[in-house]
Amino acid sequence: MDHNPKIQPPAIIIYAVLAAAFLFVSGETGSYLLENTNLPLNLVRFLQGVLFAVLTLVILFFVRRKDRRIIRKIKLGGPDSPGRMKTAILIPFILISLGILSADLFGLIENTSLNLTRTVMTALLLNTVTAFLYEAFPEELFLRGLIYEQLRRKFSFPVSLFSQTVIFLFVAVSSFLLQSALFGEPVSITPDYVILIFFFGLVLQLVKEYTGTLWMSIIFHLIYLEAARFISGASNTQGEGLIVYDELFPGAMVIYLSFLCVVLGSLACFSILVFRLKKHNI
Repeated sequence: MDHNPKIQPPAIIIYAVLAAAFLFVSGETGSYLLENTNLPLNLVRFLQGVLFAVLTLVILFFVRRKDRRIIRKIKLGGPDSPGRMKTAILIPFILISLGILSADLFGLIENTSLNLTRTVMTALLLNTVTAFLYEAFPEELFLRGLIYEQLRRKFSFPVSLFSQTVIFLFVAVSSFLLQSALFGEPVSITPDYVILIFFFGLVLQLVKEYTGTLWMSIIFHLIYLEAARFISGASNTQGEGLIVYDELFPGAMVIYLSFLCVVLGSLACFSILVFRLKKHNI
Protein backbone atom coordinates (compact mmCIF):
# COMPACT_ATOMS: atom_id res chain seq x y z
CA MET A 1 0.00 0.00 0.00
CA ASP A 2 1.13 3.50 -0.83
CA HIS A 3 1.13 5.54 2.40
CA ASN A 4 1.18 8.85 0.54
CA PRO A 5 -0.80 11.19 2.85
CA LYS A 6 -1.86 13.33 -0.12
CA ILE A 7 -5.12 11.54 -0.69
CA GLN A 8 -7.62 13.84 -2.34
CA PRO A 9 -11.19 13.17 -1.19
CA PRO A 10 -12.44 15.91 -3.56
CA ALA A 11 -10.96 13.92 -6.48
CA ILE A 12 -12.88 10.81 -5.43
CA ILE A 13 -16.08 12.83 -5.19
CA ILE A 14 -15.45 14.51 -8.53
CA TYR A 15 -14.81 11.19 -10.30
CA ALA A 16 -17.94 9.63 -8.77
CA VAL A 17 -20.11 12.63 -9.70
CA LEU A 18 -18.69 12.72 -13.24
CA ALA A 19 -19.31 9.00 -13.74
CA ALA A 20 -22.89 9.38 -12.52
CA ALA A 21 -23.44 12.50 -14.62
CA PHE A 22 -22.03 10.93 -17.77
CA LEU A 23 -24.18 7.83 -17.27
CA PHE A 24 -27.27 10.01 -16.82
CA VAL A 25 -26.54 12.27 -19.79
CA SER A 26 -25.82 9.30 -22.07
CA GLY A 27 -28.99 7.54 -20.99
CA GLU A 28 -31.17 10.63 -21.43
CA THR A 29 -29.60 11.31 -24.82
CA GLY A 30 -30.62 7.84 -25.88
CA SER A 31 -34.17 8.37 -24.59
CA TYR A 32 -34.39 11.65 -26.50
CA LEU A 33 -33.24 10.04 -29.75
CA LEU A 34 -35.73 7.19 -29.38
CA GLU A 35 -38.60 9.60 -28.79
CA ASN A 36 -37.73 12.21 -31.41
CA THR A 37 -36.04 10.33 -34.26
CA ASN A 38 -36.58 7.19 -36.30
CA LEU A 39 -33.17 5.76 -35.45
CA PRO A 40 -33.19 2.00 -34.70
CA LEU A 41 -32.77 0.94 -31.07
CA ASN A 42 -29.39 -0.76 -31.65
CA LEU A 43 -27.95 2.40 -33.21
CA VAL A 44 -29.26 4.55 -30.36
CA ARG A 45 -27.66 2.26 -27.80
CA PHE A 46 -24.40 2.38 -29.74
CA LEU A 47 -24.49 6.19 -29.79
CA GLN A 48 -25.14 6.19 -26.04
CA GLY A 49 -22.03 4.08 -25.60
CA VAL A 50 -19.91 6.27 -27.84
CA LEU A 51 -20.96 9.36 -25.88
CA PHE A 52 -20.18 7.80 -22.48
CA ALA A 53 -16.86 6.38 -23.68
CA VAL A 54 -15.74 9.65 -25.31
CA LEU A 55 -16.61 11.69 -22.22
CA THR A 56 -14.64 9.21 -20.10
CA LEU A 57 -11.62 9.39 -22.41
CA VAL A 58 -11.71 13.18 -22.23
CA ILE A 59 -11.42 12.99 -18.44
CA LEU A 60 -8.59 10.47 -18.72
CA PHE A 61 -6.82 12.81 -21.17
CA PHE A 62 -6.92 15.73 -18.71
CA VAL A 63 -5.90 13.52 -15.77
CA ARG A 64 -2.96 12.19 -17.78
CA ARG A 65 -1.80 15.74 -18.52
CA LYS A 66 -1.41 16.26 -14.77
CA ASP A 67 -0.07 12.78 -13.99
CA ARG A 68 1.88 11.02 -16.75
CA ARG A 69 1.98 7.80 -14.71
CA ILE A 70 -1.79 7.51 -14.30
CA ILE A 71 -2.15 4.74 -16.93
CA ARG A 72 0.28 2.58 -14.98
CA LYS A 73 -1.23 3.56 -11.63
CA ILE A 74 -4.73 2.43 -12.61
CA LYS A 75 -3.19 -0.66 -14.28
CA LEU A 76 -4.59 -0.01 -17.73
CA GLY A 77 -1.90 -2.24 -19.17
CA GLY A 78 -0.90 -5.88 -19.41
CA PRO A 79 -1.50 -8.44 -16.65
CA ASP A 80 1.02 -9.24 -13.94
CA SER A 81 0.94 -12.86 -15.07
CA PRO A 82 -0.40 -14.41 -18.32
CA GLY A 83 -1.28 -17.51 -16.31
CA ARG A 84 -3.47 -15.53 -13.93
CA MET A 85 -5.14 -13.82 -16.87
CA LYS A 86 -6.03 -17.18 -18.40
CA THR A 87 -7.37 -18.42 -15.08
CA ALA A 88 -9.47 -15.28 -14.63
CA ILE A 89 -10.99 -15.68 -18.10
CA LEU A 90 -11.74 -19.37 -17.60
CA ILE A 91 -13.47 -19.00 -14.22
CA PRO A 92 -16.67 -17.25 -15.42
CA PHE A 93 -17.01 -19.58 -18.41
CA ILE A 94 -16.61 -22.63 -16.18
CA LEU A 95 -19.16 -21.25 -13.72
CA ILE A 96 -21.62 -20.48 -16.54
CA SER A 97 -21.24 -23.98 -17.98
CA LEU A 98 -21.65 -25.65 -14.59
CA GLY A 99 -24.61 -23.40 -13.85
CA ILE A 100 -26.43 -24.39 -17.03
CA LEU A 101 -25.72 -28.10 -16.56
CA SER A 102 -26.78 -28.08 -12.91
CA ALA A 103 -29.91 -26.02 -13.66
CA ASP A 104 -30.94 -28.64 -16.19
CA LEU A 105 -30.09 -31.43 -13.74
CA PHE A 106 -32.10 -29.84 -10.91
CA GLY A 107 -35.08 -29.19 -13.14
CA LEU A 108 -34.85 -25.39 -13.12
CA ILE A 109 -34.87 -25.51 -16.93
CA GLU A 110 -35.98 -28.06 -19.51
CA ASN A 111 -36.16 -28.46 -23.29
CA THR A 112 -32.70 -26.93 -23.50
CA SER A 113 -31.06 -26.38 -26.88
CA LEU A 114 -28.37 -24.21 -28.47
CA ASN A 115 -29.47 -21.33 -30.67
CA LEU A 116 -26.33 -20.35 -32.56
CA THR A 117 -28.05 -18.70 -35.50
CA ARG A 118 -26.55 -15.85 -37.49
CA THR A 119 -29.15 -13.49 -36.04
CA VAL A 120 -28.22 -14.39 -32.48
CA MET A 121 -24.47 -14.18 -33.09
CA THR A 122 -24.85 -10.81 -34.79
CA ALA A 123 -26.96 -9.51 -31.91
CA LEU A 124 -24.36 -10.81 -29.44
CA LEU A 125 -21.52 -9.09 -31.29
CA LEU A 126 -23.36 -5.77 -31.55
CA ASN A 127 -24.41 -5.90 -27.91
CA THR A 128 -20.85 -6.69 -26.80
CA VAL A 129 -19.51 -3.62 -28.60
CA THR A 130 -22.25 -1.43 -27.14
CA ALA A 131 -21.79 -2.87 -23.64
CA PHE A 132 -18.06 -2.19 -23.83
CA LEU A 133 -18.64 1.45 -24.74
CA TYR A 134 -21.62 2.18 -22.50
CA GLU A 135 -20.93 0.06 -19.42
CA ALA A 136 -17.76 -1.99 -19.08
CA PHE A 137 -15.04 0.43 -20.22
CA PRO A 138 -16.21 3.76 -18.70
CA GLU A 139 -17.46 2.23 -15.45
CA GLU A 140 -14.30 0.21 -14.88
CA LEU A 141 -12.03 3.13 -15.75
CA PHE A 142 -13.80 5.40 -13.28
CA LEU A 143 -14.52 2.92 -10.45
CA ARG A 144 -11.81 0.26 -10.49
CA GLY A 145 -9.38 2.69 -12.09
CA LEU A 146 -9.37 6.37 -11.09
CA ILE A 147 -11.42 6.15 -7.91
CA TYR A 148 -9.73 3.00 -6.60
CA GLU A 149 -6.30 4.52 -7.25
CA GLN A 150 -7.24 7.46 -5.06
CA LEU A 151 -8.54 5.18 -2.30
CA ARG A 152 -5.36 3.08 -2.26
CA ARG A 153 -3.21 6.15 -1.68
CA LYS A 154 -4.37 6.10 1.91
CA PHE A 155 -6.47 3.06 2.77
CA SER A 156 -5.75 -0.64 3.06
CA PHE A 157 -6.92 -3.11 0.43
CA PRO A 158 -10.01 -4.31 2.36
CA VAL A 159 -11.17 -0.76 3.09
CA SER A 160 -10.58 0.32 -0.52
CA LEU A 161 -12.31 -2.82 -1.80
CA PHE A 162 -15.55 -2.13 0.05
CA SER A 163 -15.36 1.64 -0.44
CA GLN A 164 -15.17 1.41 -4.23
CA THR A 165 -18.15 -0.92 -4.38
CA VAL A 166 -20.22 1.48 -2.26
CA ILE A 167 -19.28 4.25 -4.70
CA PHE A 168 -20.14 1.88 -7.58
CA LEU A 169 -23.56 1.47 -6.04
CA PHE A 170 -23.94 5.25 -5.80
CA VAL A 171 -23.09 5.70 -9.46
CA ALA A 172 -25.44 2.89 -10.51
CA VAL A 173 -28.49 4.22 -8.62
CA SER A 174 -27.87 7.93 -9.16
CA SER A 175 -29.22 7.80 -12.71
CA PHE A 176 -32.56 6.50 -11.43
CA LEU A 177 -32.64 9.15 -8.72
CA LEU A 178 -31.87 11.95 -11.18
CA GLN A 179 -34.60 10.76 -13.52
CA SER A 180 -37.05 10.83 -10.65
CA ALA A 181 -35.93 14.25 -9.40
CA LEU A 182 -35.81 15.97 -12.81
CA PHE A 183 -38.60 14.26 -14.73
CA GLY A 184 -40.88 12.92 -12.01
CA GLU A 185 -40.36 9.31 -13.08
CA PRO A 186 -40.87 6.59 -10.44
CA VAL A 187 -37.70 5.22 -8.85
CA SER A 188 -37.28 1.64 -10.05
CA ILE A 189 -34.51 0.61 -7.65
CA THR A 190 -35.17 -2.75 -5.98
CA PRO A 191 -33.36 -4.47 -3.08
CA ASP A 192 -32.21 -7.30 -5.37
CA TYR A 193 -30.63 -4.73 -7.73
CA VAL A 194 -28.73 -3.12 -4.84
CA ILE A 195 -27.51 -6.53 -3.62
CA LEU A 196 -26.40 -7.51 -7.15
CA ILE A 197 -24.47 -4.28 -7.73
CA PHE A 198 -22.75 -4.52 -4.34
CA PHE A 199 -21.45 -8.06 -4.82
CA PHE A 200 -20.69 -7.49 -8.50
CA GLY A 201 -18.52 -4.51 -7.55
CA LEU A 202 -16.56 -6.68 -5.11
CA VAL A 203 -15.98 -9.33 -7.77
CA LEU A 204 -14.77 -6.83 -10.37
CA GLN A 205 -12.20 -5.34 -7.99
CA LEU A 206 -10.98 -8.80 -6.94
CA VAL A 207 -10.58 -9.75 -10.60
CA LYS A 208 -8.40 -6.70 -11.18
CA GLU A 209 -6.43 -7.35 -7.99
CA TYR A 210 -5.72 -10.96 -8.99
CA THR A 211 -4.64 -10.26 -12.56
CA GLY A 212 -3.04 -6.86 -12.05
CA THR A 213 -4.82 -5.29 -15.00
CA LEU A 214 -7.95 -3.20 -15.39
CA TRP A 215 -8.57 -4.88 -18.74
CA MET A 216 -9.52 -8.12 -16.99
CA SER A 217 -12.22 -6.43 -14.93
CA ILE A 218 -13.50 -4.92 -18.19
CA ILE A 219 -13.51 -8.37 -19.82
CA PHE A 220 -15.24 -9.96 -16.82
CA HIS A 221 -17.81 -7.16 -16.83
CA LEU A 222 -18.57 -7.93 -20.49
CA ILE A 223 -18.78 -11.69 -19.93
CA TYR A 224 -21.28 -11.19 -17.13
CA LEU A 225 -23.43 -8.76 -19.12
CA GLU A 226 -23.60 -10.95 -22.21
CA ALA A 227 -24.31 -14.08 -20.17
CA ALA A 228 -27.08 -12.22 -18.35
CA ARG A 229 -28.61 -10.96 -21.57
CA PHE A 230 -28.15 -13.93 -23.89
CA ILE A 231 -28.29 -16.93 -21.51
CA SER A 232 -29.91 -16.31 -18.12
CA GLY A 233 -32.20 -13.68 -19.62
CA ALA A 234 -32.85 -15.71 -22.77
CA SER A 235 -36.54 -16.08 -21.99
CA ASN A 236 -36.86 -12.30 -22.31
CA THR A 237 -34.90 -11.82 -25.54
CA GLN A 238 -37.59 -13.08 -27.95
CA GLY A 239 -35.55 -15.86 -29.52
CA GLU A 240 -32.20 -14.07 -29.35
CA GLY A 241 -30.75 -16.22 -26.58
CA LEU A 242 -27.67 -18.34 -27.12
CA ILE A 243 -29.50 -21.11 -25.28
CA VAL A 244 -33.24 -21.69 -25.55
CA TYR A 245 -35.07 -23.32 -22.63
CA ASP A 246 -38.24 -23.37 -20.55
CA GLU A 247 -37.81 -22.10 -16.98
CA LEU A 248 -39.38 -23.68 -13.91
CA PHE A 249 -40.58 -20.16 -13.02
CA PRO A 250 -39.93 -16.73 -14.60
CA GLY A 251 -36.53 -15.35 -13.61
CA ALA A 252 -35.20 -18.67 -12.28
CA MET A 253 -32.00 -18.48 -14.34
CA VAL A 254 -31.38 -14.84 -13.51
CA ILE A 255 -31.29 -15.75 -9.84
CA TYR A 256 -29.54 -19.10 -10.17
CA LEU A 257 -27.10 -18.56 -13.04
CA SER A 258 -26.35 -14.83 -13.06
CA PHE A 259 -26.31 -14.18 -9.33
CA LEU A 260 -25.65 -17.45 -7.48
CA CYS A 261 -23.33 -19.14 -9.97
CA VAL A 262 -21.52 -16.29 -11.72
CA VAL A 263 -21.45 -13.47 -9.15
CA LEU A 264 -21.26 -15.37 -5.87
CA GLY A 265 -19.28 -18.23 -7.42
CA SER A 266 -16.72 -15.77 -8.80
CA LEU A 267 -16.66 -13.93 -5.47
CA ALA A 268 -15.67 -17.17 -3.73
CA CYS A 269 -13.09 -18.14 -6.37
CA PHE A 270 -11.35 -14.77 -6.63
CA SER A 271 -11.46 -14.17 -2.88
CA ILE A 272 -9.47 -17.38 -2.40
CA LEU A 273 -7.05 -16.53 -5.22
CA VAL A 274 -6.44 -12.97 -3.97
CA PHE A 275 -6.05 -14.21 -0.38
CA ARG A 276 -3.35 -16.64 -1.53
CA LEU A 277 -1.55 -13.84 -3.38
CA LYS A 278 -1.65 -11.57 -0.34
CA LYS A 279 -0.60 -14.37 2.01
CA HIS A 280 2.41 -15.36 -0.06
CA ASN A 281 3.12 -11.80 -1.30
CA ILE A 282 3.21 -13.04 -4.87
